[in-house]
Amino acid sequence: MTQLSYQCAYAQAAYPGNSPEQAGDRFLVQATRRGVLVAVIDGLGHGEKAATAALAAVDAFQQDVNRPVKVQLEHCSRAIRVTRGAAVSIAQFDAANAQLEWAGVGNVYAGVVRSQDTLKRESLLSRGGVVGFRLPTIRPSKVSIYPYDTLVMATDGIRSGFLQDAPLRQSPQVIADYIHTNFKRGTDDSLVVVLRFVPA
Repeated sequence: MTQLSYQCAYAQAAYPGNSPEQAGDRFLVQATRRGVLVAVIDGLGHGEKAATAALAAVDAFQQDVNRPVKVQLEHCSRAIRVTRGAAVSIAQFDAANAQLEWAGVGNVYAGVVRSQDTLKRESLLSRGGVVGFRLPTIRPSKVSIYPYDTLVMATDGIRSGFLQDAPLRQSPQVIADYIHTNFKRGTDDSLVVVLRFVPA
């Protein structure tokens, strides 16, 4: 089995008129003992209170990036209870087994685009609820990852249908920039994170 590493890129913008520091959409991509943890967080609403919730979620995940996905979301929900809460999708990649474990709460898209056929995609089924306020029962799922598969995650500041004409065989940065430029709503914070899994 080929050991896989990753390439990462992102594109984001704050709510119109807000500074980047006030952005309520945040993300974390951090190496773990087994691979990499990826989390995309959308603090409810926008402005400083949304940013506070999102940054608190990032801090909660960073406390131990090696926790399983279910434990991560449960810990995060407790940690950000004093904030207005957030929508979160999180993925834990195990490089040795070439497997992605993921789960989501709320409206943050996550999907894997297959390298052999970009029309073949695996999409995360997120649960309804709010991390930090009303956390549903977390049931992570797993998906196998193959060389050059691409993970795309986006907050609801990005309009739906963004994968249809995206240049999915291009570099992660080209993909992220294309989606963000052409599909951001312009009425909310917006964020796209793209990871490509490549031979180590």
